[in-house]
Amino acid sequence: MEALAKSVENYYEPGAQILAESSAEAVFWGGNFDETLTFPPYFKKEILRGSGKAADVFTQRASR
Repeated sequence: MEALAKSVENYYEPGAQILAESSAEAVFWGGNFDETLTFPPYFKKEILRGSGKAADVFTQRASR
């Protein structure tokens, strides 16, 4: 999982920036996570951190 996450992480911030600058009224970013399928420490370390970065991009755009 870590190798997969590393291979796509460079696409997430630019993707969030593109979405934040679009005319979309809503953005679905991540989802379909369940503690029975996603190991909670991995979720906290990798997924939550990445979602937080995306949230920062969206929040900065919304405050303009």
